[in-house]
Amino acid sequence: EDVRAALQQMAASLALWHKVTESRLQTLPTATSAVNNKFIGHLKETGELALELERCLSPNKMCKTTAQRIPGQFASYCSHVETMLVHQRLSLEEDVRAALQQMAASLALWHKVTESRLQTLPTATSAVNNKFIGHLKETGELALELERCLSPNKMCKTTAQRIPGQFASYCSHVETMLVHQRLSLEE
Repeated sequence: EDVRAALQQMAASLALWHKVTESRLQTLPTATSAVNNKFIGHLKETGELALELERCLSPNKMCKTTAQRIPGQFASYCSHVETMLVHQRLSLEEDVRAALQQMAASLALWHKVTESRLQTLPTATSAVNNKFIGHLKETGELALELERCLSPNKMCKTTAQRIPGQFASYCSHVETMLVHQRLSLEE
């Protein structure tokens, strides 16, 4: 009886987790993507299996036939979880890629706007300011390239492997740009 109650509680907790996770996913801005819809579908199916398992484990449904079905239901649930996890990974990858692309686009825009503003300043033609503007432009181009690499139609394994290096290059350029920005401000 204690084992049955513990298994029923576990199945109930799993079913609740599936339901809460599904609700949360539907509030995300990317919830309508094909990848997220597939993940949500697998989440629903797996949640239904957890609910069915919970019902089978209830004290008033427990009989020899039901008890014999439980191992198969657990196996089915575990199999569905494996499939669901593949789609969860794909869904997370899509969400992270979209967030990184949005961040790169914002950075590229910031660089372009800042460069335009700097060129209108009276000190825009000084050697120090020109160096800063040059680094600002280079860094902005790296942010733009990063945004392009993160676009869904460019994303492939090779591109994905290049992204960490590109991001590191961008950060390195930002450090150099900040040195020149400080020098420009001191002028």
